[in-house]
Amino acid sequence: MAPYRFPLFREISKNSEIDLTVYFMSHSAKNRRWKVQPKKLGFKYEVLPKIEFSFIGRDLFAYIINYTFPYKFLKGNFDVIISAGWLDFASWVAFILCKILGKKFIVWSESTAFEPSWRRTISLPLVKFLVKFSDAYLPIGTRAKDYLLSLGAKPESIFIGYSTVDINHFKSVAFLSNLRRLKLKREFNIKTTKVILYIGQFIKRKGVIYLIEAFKKVFRFNKDVSLVLLGYGPEKERYKDYIKKNKINNVIFVDHLEVKDMPKAYGMADVFVLPSLEETWGLVINEAMASGLPVITTKNVGSSVDLIDDGKNGLIVAPASSNGLAQSLIKILSNAILAKKMSRVSFHKIDNFLPEHQANSFIDATKYVRN
Repeated sequence: MAPYRFPLFREISKNSEIDLTVYFMSHSAKNRRWKVQPKKLGFKYEVLPKIEFSFIGRDLFAYIINYTFPYKFLKGNFDVIISAGWLDFASWVAFILCKILGKKFIVWSESTAFEPSWRRTISLPLVKFLVKFSDAYLPIGTRAKDYLLSLGAKPESIFIGYSTVDINHFKSVAFLSNLRRLKLKREFNIKTTKVILYIGQFIKRKGVIYLIEAFKKVFRFNKDVSLVLLGYGPEKERYKDYIKKNKINNVIFVDHLEVKDMPKAYGMADVFVLPSLEETWGLVINEAMASGLPVITTKNVGSSVDLIDDGKNGLIVAPASSNGLAQSLIKILSNAILAKKMSRVSFHKIDNFLPEHQANSFIDATKYVRN
């Protein structure tokens, strides 16, 4: 039950022609700390019972079997099924039953060509089969669309639903006064004038170690800057050891924040960095842009194609490049006029990526397969 998806489901549910039911495969995941209170979320939903098998690699991978889903599918008498992905038990049950019963099946996909793995290699023939016989496709962005096309998706059946969050929730902290930013920095025990922010899991594919290496170089150039690493994960101790061994000052770790408190972190920052080695999208970039921040990210991040105009609202660097990150950070932090321009471009550009826009793509795809 990822909270960042709720605005999308609420927007779809507003459409009077659609009766939406969302089946969640799990309340949360072992590598997540989301806290969702049981309450009305603005759409019909149910969390299905499950059997879960977890595998540890570059990231935690869980295979979930929702054994009651076949019954739910048949009892619900749905016209259209939108499947988030294509590997889980429920996805394949839905696909097979849709083909048998003449229902419409739509693939909602995040995958891009930048995430090689043994799971992808083994499952590729099955995935291509599912994609070929799906009725429509909902990629979350340009990179996901390109990957679907490479798998055999029909171009005329693709409806891009750009991944996004509740933009207004983060816009409240854009362009804060110096006094307000100072108060926020005190909450995080930050004493420097400039703040670099990373938000995400502490896992290898996020490339955080390259950001820390880059900060070491930035700090030689400017001592009045802090690096805030907000998140959790198995690599945290490795980062701390590296920082201690290299005597890097002004690195501050902040534990998990709930969605309602996240704007505070963006509000006290000057630039946001997502240095991932692979990333299907990166919703933190949406959040950072809504908060009026310049963004530095890598070309392997899915949203970099759609959200970042290189040189206008941020900078795109090669993955695993501490030099590229350092040069980009110095460029933005040392040029107040450039940083201000980037901030404003980010703030206005994200208005083209609202939950209602994503919902419209879902609604259009649903109408398409029903005609």
